[in-house]
Amino acid sequence: MGYVVLHIEKAAGTDAAMSGHVERRITPANVITTLTYLNEELIEFPKGVANRTEAIQHRLDNAGLERKIGKNQVRALRVVMSGSPEDMKRIRQAGQLDAWAKDSCGWLQKTFGKENVVSAVLHLDEKTPHIHATVVPIVRGERRKAKLEREKNARSGKRTYRTKKDHPRLCADDVMTRDKLKAYQTTYAEAMAKYGLKRGIEGSEAKHISTQQYYREVFVRKNEMAEQIENLKEQQKTLTVDIAALQAQQRAAQTDCNAIDEQRRKKKEELAKAETELAQTRREIKTDKLKGVAVDATTKAVERIGALFHDPKPARYEKQIADLQGVIADKDKCIGCQFCAMACPYGVRYLNEEERVVEKCTLCEQITAQGGLPQCVIQCGGRARFFGDLDEGIDSFEAPEIGYDVDRSYDNLYTGNRVKLGDMAKEYTEADVHHLPDVGNGPHFAYILRDRDWKGGE
Repeated sequence: MGYVVLHIEKAAGTDAAMSGHVERRITPANVITTLTYLNEELIEFPKGVANRTEAIQHRLDNAGLERKIGKNQVRALRVVMSGSPEDMKRIRQAGQLDAWAKDSCGWLQKTFGKENVVSAVLHLDEKTPHIHATVVPIVRGERRKAKLEREKNARSGKRTYRTKKDHPRLCADDVMTRDKLKAYQTTYAEAMAKYGLKRGIEGSEAKHISTQQYYREVFVRKNEMAEQIENLKEQQKTLTVDIAALQAQQRAAQTDCNAIDEQRRKKKEELAKAETELAQTRREIKTDKLKGVAVDATTKAVERIGALFHDPKPARYEKQIADLQGVIADKDKCIGCQFCAMACPYGVRYLNEEERVVEKCTLCEQITAQGGLPQCVIQCGGRARFFGDLDEGIDSFEAPEIGYDVDRSYDNLYTGNRVKLGDMAKEYTEADVHHLPDVGNGPHFAYILRDRDWKGGE
């Protein structure tokens, strides 16, 4: 069980210095400035009052004081309320901080009078949450000096005159008597008992240090830390030689890395050149007559690429030699209308009578080489045919978009209005895809069968 923290002291004048601290117009060294926005005003100022200093004066002006306030008379009391750091952390983590602040303000108003508590600010931008409150010491009852004089006259037998006892007056001494200060500690601890806080040891010699003393101690510690930093700098100097050696090794390693990067760059350039030649060869495949020569040239380009990476037959390029492009036919949608066969400029497409699926073509290579789609894909009314590169996966294959609002001009059918098979086809698995081998005319065909066995020729 931790302890409550309650510190009350007299302020000079309007307490402008403390106002600057409370309102964060003056930022102490221990403040975490990024958290200042969390600070909270717990007491609402009267209408027309903008700050703590004005709140003090407003209370004095409206308290009904009859006597003129002396130049050196105490106008305000500073009150700091908190708890042991560990316990305040516990209270905050438990979500009880708002309730603690509300109960603390309630104790202030009950003890000193609601109207006299003119300001209370919860600070959350320091290590330990705490409240800075301002109390104007307005009291009622007989003045202490008059009371003592009356008691003295009574003992000596002198006549005592009746005095006005219930008028409001400003008197910090009446609020700050020794007995009352002890009572404040006791009653505040009782109010905070629900949060696991108790009163400090009565009669303890422990003292609350002033803000000035605190910062003096901080200054001393800062100087000590500066000395430690200087010692560390001296130690750092002894490591300079080792650091320089390591830096030299780093530079040498960087030089080696740069050399490796240069070799990699040159190989990339050679690879790009070989791939360009390969792509050119692929575009030159026009007829069966030219394919033998083109495939030989392609094989040589692939061997050059393999030599760059010490692999005479890279798998992905071997595949490109055998099947440069592909067409997917969705057998569930193909109705055997043969529009694609009639549209084929080469006259090489035919109907598989058994399966009622049109098979084999060169895929209008003169069109696809320029980014267009084969005629069979364009003309398929059931949108059962899609075209693309098998290396990119059949989900990426494309067909023309169909719709009344779609531009179906010649140019747009070749270059625009595309939809992908992956977005249009019903769900299928790799086991549903049947691939036909290339028989010498270049393109590769695949059919989505969906739980059906292939009955055609291979």
